[in-house]
Amino acid sequence: MAKTTVITDDLDGSPNAETVRFSLHGRTYEIDLATKSREKLEKALQPFIDKASRVGGAARAPGPASNGGSKTKAKSHASDDRTARLWAQATGLKVNGRPVGSKGRLHPEVRAAWQKAGKPNPA
Repeated sequence: MAKTTVITDDLDGSPNAETVRFSLHGRTYEIDLATKSREKLEKALQPFIDKASRVGGAARAPGPASNGGSKTKAKSHASDDRTARLWAQATGLKVNGRPVGSKGRLHPEVRAAWQKAGKPNPA
C-alpha cells in the first residue's frame, strides 16, 4: 500500500505546504508554508529585499519563492557594485558627508546615483 505525506502550513494548518528557508541576524530558519502564507511572507519582506544587497550563499534554482536567482545575476550585481564604487570615488561622490570607501557594503544611494548617471564606466 502506498503512503502519502502531506506537509501542512505551520501557521494555519492548510495542506500542500513547502519548506521556506530564510535568515535573519546570522541564523537560518525553516518554516512550512502553503501558497497563501508564503505569498504573505514574501509581500512583507519585499520592501526590505528591494533595498538589500545579496551576500554569499549558493544560488538556487528558480522556484515559487524565488526571484529566479542565478550565479550570473549575482556576479553581474557584484561587478556593477564594483563599477559603481569606482565611479563614485572618481566623481568624488559623498554619502552622509563621507567619501565612498573601497570596502564594505555599497550604500544604495551610490548605486542609485550611478544608475541615474547612466551606469558610466569610471575613467
